[in-house]
Amino acid sequence: MRVGIERCRPGCRRPWSRRGAALVGRPPGLGLPDEQAPAATAEFVPPSESAPEAAAAYRKVWQNGREGKYGNLHYETAAWGLGELLRSQKDYAGAATAYEMVNEIPEPDRETQQKANLAAGEMYDLLQKRDLALAHYQAVIATAANSPLADTARKRMKEAYRE
Repeated sequence: MRVGIERCRPGCRRPWSRRGAALVGRPPGLGLPDEQAPAATAEFVPPSESAPEAAAAYRKVWQNGREGKYGNLHYETAAWGLGELLRSQKDYAGAATAYEMVNEIPEPDRETQQKANLAAGEMYDLLQKRDLALAHYQAVIATAANSPLADTARKRMKEAYRE
């Protein structure tokens, strides 16, 4: 994990990290206003000690995107980030739901959509809902059949995911 100090004004120093930037500041040089940086902000997975605040931040970015506040920017990474956060807390049902939110966007980033469907499939395997897992693995393959993620989905279709 990359950690540093962001200078917000003379004499003020806030810690930031690539895993917690959504809540405690962005890495220097990101340079995007808050209302224009949904994808950049949502790419950072927060530290576990601020998980409730992080989940709220991801949900806020998601909701703002759904309301059209980001124009054509890709805000689906907020759903991905929320899924990753919930997965790290072993909330597999919540993570699956968050990953599925990526599919609600009219034109999501294809790679993010593939990653989200693969991750949702893995969560459903852990929840012993094999039929839902298989449907998500098939969606990964349908998005881009010749990708490494599709290869992983094919493996998961043969053998259920286990941690």
